[in-house]
Amino acid sequence: MTELITTKIVPPRRRPDLLDRPRLLDTLRENAHRRLVVVSAPAGYGKTSLLADFAHQLDSPVCWYTVTEPDENLWAFARYIVGAIRQQYPDFGARSLRHIDRETEDRDALVTTLVNEIHALGRPFWLIVDDFHVVEQAQDVHDFLASLIPLLPDNCHMVIATRTVPDLGPEMVARLVARREIIGLGRDALRFTPEEVQAFLRDAYDYEISLDQARELAEVSEGWITAIILTSQAGDPLAGIARARDAGERLYEYLATEVLARLSPDTRNFLLDSSVLREMAPEVVNALLDMDDAGLVLELLEHQNIFVSRLEGRERHRYAGDEPQVWYRYHSLFREFLLTWLRETNPQRYWSLQQQAGYVMVEAGHWGQAIDYFLEAGAYEQAAHAIEEQAHREFTTSLADRLSRWIDALPAEVLERHPRLLRCRARSATERDNDPARALQLCELAETILRRRNDAVELAWVVVEKAVALRIQGQLQAVIDHCEEALELAPDDEWSVIAEAQRNRGLAEVRLGQPEEGVTALRTSLDLWQQVGNRTSCAVLHNDLGHALYQLGNLTASELHYRKALEIWNALDDPGRAVLVLNNIALVYHDRGSYTESLKEYRRALERARDSGSRRYRAYALIGMGDVYRDLGRYTDAVETYKQGLLDARKAGDAYLGAYCLDALGQTYHLMGETSDGIALIRRAYEDAQERGAAHEVALYQLSLGAIAHTQGFLDEARSRLKHCITHFQQGHLAELAKAYLHLAQTSHLAYRPQEMRESIRNAELCLFRLAYDGFVLATLLRTAGAIQASADTSPYLRDLLGQAEERLGPAPELALRSPQPALRVRMLGQPRVYRGDAPLENDDWSRLRAQELFFYLLTNPRRTAQQIGADLWPDLSPSKVKNNFYVTVSRVRGALGDPECVVCEDGRYAIRAPQLWVDVHQFREAIDLARTSPTEQVEARQLERAVSLYQGDFLQDFPAESDQSWVREEREALRRAYEGALDRLIEYWTARGDEQRRHQYAQLRSKMVEVPEMSTD
Repeated sequence: MTELITTKIVPPRRRPDLLDRPRLLDTLRENAHRRLVVVSAPAGYGKTSLLADFAHQLDSPVCWYTVTEPDENLWAFARYIVGAIRQQYPDFGARSLRHIDRETEDRDALVTTLVNEIHALGRPFWLIVDDFHVVEQAQDVHDFLASLIPLLPDNCHMVIATRTVPDLGPEMVARLVARREIIGLGRDALRFTPEEVQAFLRDAYDYEISLDQARELAEVSEGWITAIILTSQAGDPLAGIARARDAGERLYEYLATEVLARLSPDTRNFLLDSSVLREMAPEVVNALLDMDDAGLVLELLEHQNIFVSRLEGRERHRYAGDEPQVWYRYHSLFREFLLTWLRETNPQRYWSLQQQAGYVMVEAGHWGQAIDYFLEAGAYEQAAHAIEEQAHREFTTSLADRLSRWIDALPAEVLERHPRLLRCRARSATERDNDPARALQLCELAETILRRRNDAVELAWVVVEKAVALRIQGQLQAVIDHCEEALELAPDDEWSVIAEAQRNRGLAEVRLGQPEEGVTALRTSLDLWQQVGNRTSCAVLHNDLGHALYQLGNLTASELHYRKALEIWNALDDPGRAVLVLNNIALVYHDRGSYTESLKEYRRALERARDSGSRRYRAYALIGMGDVYRDLGRYTDAVETYKQGLLDARKAGDAYLGAYCLDALGQTYHLMGETSDGIALIRRAYEDAQERGAAHEVALYQLSLGAIAHTQGFLDEARSRLKHCITHFQQGHLAELAKAYLHLAQTSHLAYRPQEMRESIRNAELCLFRLAYDGFVLATLLRTAGAIQASADTSPYLRDLLGQAEERLGPAPELALRSPQPALRVRMLGQPRVYRGDAPLENDDWSRLRAQELFFYLLTNPRRTAQQIGADLWPDLSPSKVKNNFYVTVSRVRGALGDPECVVCEDGRYAIRAPQLWVDVHQFREAIDLARTSPTEQVEARQLERAVSLYQGDFLQDFPAESDQSWVREEREALRRAYEGALDRLIEYWTARGDEQRRHQYAQLRSKMVEVPEMSTD
């Protein structure tokens, strides 16, 4: 557990001469029932003094926390919140601290645990958070408080003191305001009134002024008590403020300078020199300034009211013997002034004292503070050595944030002398910044230095760190190569680096579709961690092995390792990771087809997740349950469960879970007959995954879209999407690959592609044989039953499995059993071509030019009346001949397509309607429209590239129509403009990204564009 700085969690001592401010104290007492009090005003308005006075007058215990810069990390902030409460209740917060120390739980789980422990405490107390403005840029901290405050039980009241209004979210503040649970004290309330000014000068300085003089002083100082104190110390308050304003300088700096000028040189030097310390104990000051009476000087300064406050706490230090130390702190505004004065008037002294303060803190064992002092002093070599001492500690996010800040402050030449710090920063870049590219750059620099030094052990660690970054980037073969190099470099007794190398190699091998090799490496890593008794790492490895064996199809061994991981997480009281393992176990049952057992495990996971308060883990359990409900055909239950899971995933900020749930909802809506809504949801998930560069997710959502496309008759689209995801799944995702092959088999069956259908069926069987379990495909088999029945003679295994699916889940839907019809594919961009299946359309009716012309016209201009069609196609014919031509030609089109319903008339308007109809112009326009409304440039470029690939030439190029072709020219020009616009935008897009090859590709296409000559009307 991280050591806390005690002076941050003790309140300032109430000065005996502190002026009571009854009107403000009464306001605080009258609102003691509020959940939150915000005291917000600039520096020097007496916020801390007021709250210190309030704290000493309360009957209830007060837990005090003074925020400093390192607390920008959520876990550090939360640790001090718990530490402040433990000052009054030492047994408080054991479960919260376990959450904080692990730093693996999400914010909601921590909030839930903390609230429950405060409620269980039962005793009332106040929690005062002072100087909150220091972390005003830390959004995680603001979000944490925004979640915590509305849930605080009645026995806890919070006060936040800050220079700026905290951003706790408009929704939370509005909710508290509506419930009358929040009150604020601002600058206007904190300004000293004339009566308070008069009383303060009398009590603090024995200085009498009239009420009229007090009004004038309050007016010219705007009630700013700091200015009044300074002018009182520097002589006549009114005269002092007048002089400051006449000088045209910043009021505070002018007045503070006057105060310093009136002090003795020894006192002035003491103030300036000691200001480098954030908190002061006499022994610390003695060590810093090489003196022995700092305690007497500090007591005198406190007595003289020179912006020194005593803290209530006591702390022991190695150099302080057994005597408790009294701690002091300068007022923040005064300390800032002193530091600025010292830095500007005697910079050499300033830097020397900062460095000496670092040595003092090293001697006391306060390494973090020492590093800050060394960095401020520019003593980078000393800072680097101190940072290396800290880097030996267990890696946590709060430490990682501080290490990153420290290491980033070091010059490049210092880092070259300390390559281990480069590795530490690389690890933080990978795990905290999600920037593996930066991590690789840092590792490569460290690697270059270490190879020159022949430091094999540290080099092995750097190579492993590179492997981790490469694994995140998906460069899996490179991961294996680097891990093997690390194993060659590491001595036999460096078990930790060997274990990490074996684990990363194993994970990469599993993802590469080599689960057998991956299992061997993971077991080696597990053995090493077991030998040294590292239970956390053992649990992680058991979970890794469970996943690898799952990929191998050994569900029994997979479940065994998952249960061993679960046993360890339960023993370590880590409910979050226990929930994830329960989800994995539930998935094993699901994939066996044991739906009842799967639901049972998911419900256990959901119960644990709810107890932990983690929305993220709750989302995992809910979405898993939804998957089971969907496969069981309980679509209403599935939708309701998915919606709850989606809400939790979004609130937890988990992009993967949110997208996965959108896809699952989309599939369910499709199965319920609401296909358009389902497709819209899946496309949102697909585009989100593309933006995040999540290749596996993209393939999953391609599978969903492809599976729906073949049910709608869009066989080309289905085939394209399924082949795309198959390419990805062939890297080792056998379960997904089996499903994709089954859907491709159904697509091929419907498209009259018997050879491709049989090949896809065989590939699906091979995947299932390799997995050695098949329960997970039962629902998929029902939706691809047509292909399975059509290949029953060559695939009795799948036929029998389909029978099991029908017994457990009900009969196959009629849509899956429909008779195949050859797809009708129409290409009008370039030379016009029409295909039924793979064969070009050829018959007597189609050979008639007028039939082709009407067909292309209706595809281009749907829902036209017979009169409109005649005017466009046969403008020179009489109405009677137009009518005759029209009906004869419609008959020929129907005969050509072999479908009497292919030309339909609704409300007197005609259109082409054919099953499984694919038209390149329609696809082109759809891609252009999607590009126009794309949420990101990346998605826009992807749609434009799709449009460009469809444009194989101008619209109906060289088509010998009988009409004057005005409708052809108009359509041709419109499509050509859209094509040119797409090329121009792609050239611009790839130029901006520096991809010369792609830019040149589209620039060449653009240069080939020439004006289309007018078509002859002769």
